[in-house]
Amino acid sequence: TLGVRPNSVSRTTRVSSNLTLGLNVTRVSDDDYFADFGGSLLAASQRTLPATLSLNTNQLGWAVTATAQEYQLLQDSAAPVLAPYSWMPKVAASRSERAIQVGGSSGPLIDWTGYAEATAFQHPTLAQGDRYVLTGSVSSPLMLSFLNVVPKIGVHATHFSQGRQGSQAATSLKYGAASLGAFANNVGDASSETPSYDRVLPTASLTTKMTLERNTEWGQTPLLQTLEPTLFYAHTPYRDQSQYPVFDAGGVGVNLSQLLSEMSFTGHDRIADQNQVTG
Repeated sequence: TLGVRPNSVSRTTRVSSNLTLGLNVTRVSDDDYFADFGGSLLAASQRTLPATLSLNTNQLGWAVTATAQEYQLLQDSAAPVLAPYSWMPKVAASRSERAIQVGGSSGPLIDWTGYAEATAFQHPTLAQGDRYVLTGSVSSPLMLSFLNVVPKIGVHATHFSQGRQGSQAATSLKYGAASLGAFANNVGDASSETPSYDRVLPTASLTTKMTLERNTEWGQTPLLQTLEPTLFYAHTPYRDQSQYPVFDAGGVGVNLSQLLSEMSFTGHDRIADQNQVTG
């Protein structure tokens, strides 16, 4: 089947001095479009095309975003996949402050972050519901001669209320042999899953860093060589989450920022227990 050229819209409009509206949509004529016209294996592998409408503003120092998102699913009968969850809608607010003086001019400096999110997850056949997330952290950098020590404490609170059970039969009928994968808990009877839950988990971490510098040269070019050996410890208590549904959680890639992070997953459906040192 031959398709036509994809329809794409990407536009940001400033509604007022403190409000912007964003629209980002890509649509194609049929399931085989990218296989016919993609021009590369990477293009031909595209299976989900998002349509996103967002409002962005800043209120009292908080960055606030309201987003509605759904997808066009390009299905391949030889390798069917499940449609992702839609956000109908997702509202998030975040704020961070650095070097806040506590207890007067002689008090310590603290950094803090806060994040709040409310999302209504919708899907044709899997479990649906509303998830509410609150996270916050406080840290106080300490400069000890050439040593920089940053103790940090944080908390992650989640409430999920299921509105509709997922159906294995309806999922198989609509998506054929598509694997449930991470969505395995999002179908079945309420007696075999946790349809609604509350979870509060604290996290403590300690980052210790040194900065070592020396003058050197490359040929006739003077250089400053810098080494920053870092030791990072994180502790999050264990909580059995094996029966909780999954909506947007996933593994993170292996990189330096992830190795020195308290989080082992993207999204908010899973919080990994930790008691480890990274250096």
